[in-house]
Amino acid sequence: MSVLLFQERPTAWRRRPSQGDGGLDVGEPNPDGYHVYQIKGFAGSMDRSRRRQVRESLQRVLDDPRLDRPVTGWSLVVPMDPTSENEGWFRQLTAQAPFPCDWKGQLFWDSEAAKHAHVIDYYLRDGKARLEGSVRDLQHL
Repeated sequence: MSVLLFQERPTAWRRRPSQGDGGLDVGEPNPDGYHVYQIKGFAGSMDRSRRRQVRESLQRVLDDPRLDRPVTGWSLVVPMDPTSENEGWFRQLTAQAPFPCDWKGQLFWDSEAAKHAHVIDYYLRDGKARLEGSVRDLQHL
């Protein structure tokens, strides 16, 4: 999902997930600060444990995102569209955030994948093998 984000956000940067990541995976600079993307690889449903993880990630961004400029937006990035119950929970969760928040779900990612089929090819078809072969060829030169 990070690679698809970067296709249209070339100034964005990624933080490797860790306990001290400040609750963000990808940051996109803008004139006023950063739009933060929190990526969760959840499949299935948004259960209690997953909601807790999302809540904790948002709280870390609110408390100390470890950024040099303010957070101007926050996106939950998950490969699932919200149910109406999820929408209500998410609205309640983000109601007090001092910046806009949104849920980028399956429909968003399917649209991104359709626009950037080369990324899907790289990961799921033979794109990776072709790249490795090209690197090997260059090393032999």
